[in-house]
Amino acid sequence: MGIGAARADFENFVTCDRATVSTALVGGVLTDFPAGAVVRYRDADDPTRGVMRVEPQATNLLAWADIAAGFGQSGGWALEGATTQVAAGLGGGLGGLRIGSDGTVDARVRVTSAISVTSGQTYTMSIYYSGGTSGRVRMQAASGTVSVITDGPVGAVGSVFSRDVTDVSIVNRDHGAGVWSAAIRFTATVAATLEVAIGPASETVGEDVIALAAQVEEGTAASSLIVSAGTMATRVADVVTTPSPVSSGPFSIIVDFRLLAPQPAATTKRVFEIFSDVARAFLQVNGTAGDLRMAIEGADQSFAAGMPEYWVR
Repeated sequence: MGIGAARADFENFVTCDRATVSTALVGGVLTDFPAGAVVRYRDADDPTRGVMRVEPQATNLLAWADIAAGFGQSGGWALEGATTQVAAGLGGGLGGLRIGSDGTVDARVRVTSAISVTSGQTYTMSIYYSGGTSGRVRMQAASGTVSVITDGPVGAVGSVFSRDVTDVSIVNRDHGAGVWSAAIRFTATVAATLEVAIGPASETVGEDVIALAAQVEEGTAASSLIVSAGTMATRVADVVTTPSPVSSGPFSIIVDFRLLAPQPAATTKRVFEIFSDVARAFLQVNGTAGDLRMAIEGADQSFAAGMPEYWVR
């Protein structure tokens, strides 16, 4: 690696310092990556090249991420006015719960353990699902005061009703193999306890949607799915490091990267850090995509993610 010597297999060149198992949806399949393993994907723009995920520490505030596994469990998921059956084998490692309409758009499965939100704090709710016969999906995080309710076609959830929140945005994402997610960002303006729910958004009895998983985390963008089972779960940060030394003298590093969720305007995040015997340099970036360039005499080079689900190659 050096000036004019790009590595197409960069994700195989580095090591990962993450101390615990991490999960990721790769091609729509929930995949476990052992401690110390780089989370690898294929680049959607160039399948011959690999990319790796680098994420900060995050916590899923929901006690049961997997909706089917948490159905009927204490603090898990329960039905409101809907018929259901477990859809075995759906979701690539997630069981899936088929939620059928009872003739109202309010038919849904909801979490029974409410989440406390703080005034002024930004949250991101991510709902993972597969399209059923309704072709639509309705999601919400609501209480007697704070409400964020979204509705729309599979893969294109967009309309929003909100109350006592600001800065609402939605990002739809295709994970492959028929698995979709919608990440809804909002900032609460009052303290409240919210219940999360998902349903088929249909008034036709029996039309359904397949609920797979849910996540609520503090912050401005969705990170990858953190599987919780009975209690909130935390994923430790990914930190990947190149061998040392990259060069015995001055060198350049150019890293292509992609943010998989929009960042708020004017937000600066640390995405690259160089450790040296003689200096420590921090390179920061605004925006959603681009190149990082730094020249320094140094030793180990570490990538420490400051934003959710950041790909690098």
